[in-house]
Amino acid sequence: MIYSFHVSIIRDIERICANFLWKGRMHSWTWNEICRPRSKGHLGIRRLKDLCSTAGLELFGRMCTSNSLWVDWMRGIYLKNQHIWDVDSHLVHSYTWKLIINMKHESLLHIRKLIGNGKDASLWCDPWLTDGK
Repeated sequence: MIYSFHVSIIRDIERICANFLWKGRMHSWTWNEICRPRSKGHLGIRRLKDLCSTAGLELFGRMCTSNSLWVDWMRGIYLKNQHIWDVDSHLVHSYTWKLIINMKHESLLHIRKLIGNGKDASLWCDPWLTDGK
């Protein structure tokens, strides 16, 4: 699932899920309480917004690290020998590419660069600081 749904759609889908769970009966837990972790005594159901965000971060991670056929194809269409930190999305680009580009700033909170022998590290292009390059 790689969609960024509107807040009203997420609310409607979660209401449908809650109604299914409770089968129309009165319940004492709110949806927020239901989505809290099992370790805290709740059901641990994941929020739709969090699932969509996680999927977007996963795609961004694949664009940075993978050499799959899909990633090579996306790089050939959208990056064109540029670094992913230097490109933006445009109105005519695919929804998937727009989602990947929109995840750049959030991904900085989760990215760590392992230097190793320095072959794949770029002093100018890699985000060394939390503000970017």
